[in-house]
Amino acid sequence: MYLSDEQYLFVKAHIDSPPHLVALQARKFPSWDMKFITQQIVGIQIAKKKLPLWYSTNRLLYPTRLSMEQCSSQATAKYKSEILHSAKGIDLTAGFGVDTYYFSLKNMHVDYCESNSNLAEICAYNFNLLKAKNISVNSCDGFTYLSQSKTIYNWAYIDPERRKFGNKVFKLSDCQPNIVLHQDEILKNVKHLLIKTSPLLDIKLALGELKSVKEVHVLSVKNECKELLFLLDS
Repeated sequence: MYLSDEQYLFVKAHIDSPPHLVALQARKFPSWDMKFITQQIVGIQIAKKKLPLWYSTNRLLYPTRLSMEQCSSQATAKYKSEILHSAKGIDLTAGFGVDTYYFSLKNMHVDYCESNSNLAEICAYNFNLLKAKNISVNSCDGFTYLSQSKTIYNWAYIDPERRKFGNKVFKLSDCQPNIVLHQDEILKNVKHLLIKTSPLLDIKLALGELKSVKEVHVLSVKNECKELLFLLDS
């Protein structure tokens, strides 16, 4: 899971190289996990434009390309931290933890929940390097954790998976987890719930499925719509 000093220097030396050409060097380093090393190069290349802080921080680790493509950008994460900025919160589907990190800069404490144990391990390592001391990393299902927790949360954040059987979906009821079914349960445990959705979601349709919507944010970066955000208030 981690890079040795020699492997890290190799990654830095090939930071601008085409990943598929780097992978061809696997025979030269039979003891190395070249798939993981190539994954780091891909991650750094994506972070260069999407996550400047990550790109400029040495020795951070990166997950698969899909996880990097699905995670929030640094700009959009900062915006969301201006919406949720009080007391304690929980990120129910934290993924690569970009949103979690920026929430932690504005809040007393944030619980990170991610069912993918590899992602959770990478984020725990990265949060330590980023000096985010007020994040607790939990490798678990966020809904289960929230229902069993004795912590009083001011807010919860969720970014449902917008793929089903490998295909992209846009309706809230088609996402995983199905936030339409779980919204009442969540709002029993938190005051505010922020939902990140596809920019292609029909806002009128979503307002018909969601309850207690206080705000809708259409979030664009450089004139390109990136996310729709729905803030629910219990």
